[in-house]
Amino acid sequence: MKTPKQLRSDIQTLTTHLSQVQAGLLGRSNIKGARIGKECKRTAEALGALLKSQQVPDTYKVAVVGRFKAGKSFFVVTTQHPLRFKKFI
Repeated sequence: MKTPKQLRSDIQTLTTHLSQVQAGLLGRSNIKGARIGKECKRTAEALGALLKSQQVPDTYKVAVVGRFKAGKSFFVVTTQHPLRFKKFI
């Protein structure tokens, strides 16, 4: 199983590749034959809109739902002192 950092890195790599594809499509948008240029431009715009709408935020919060032996107070302490805890199991 991948860690959140590995997943974020994979997503950033894929985003970079898709941005390069988008730039390549925009570069071919001036082709006049068989409406290829218009399709390249339309596809590049759709890809750009998709990339913009699916951005991963820099930070996000996670809700913990369930019952644990440690209790709710444990999670309150971890949010107040995040540097004291490396990992939850």
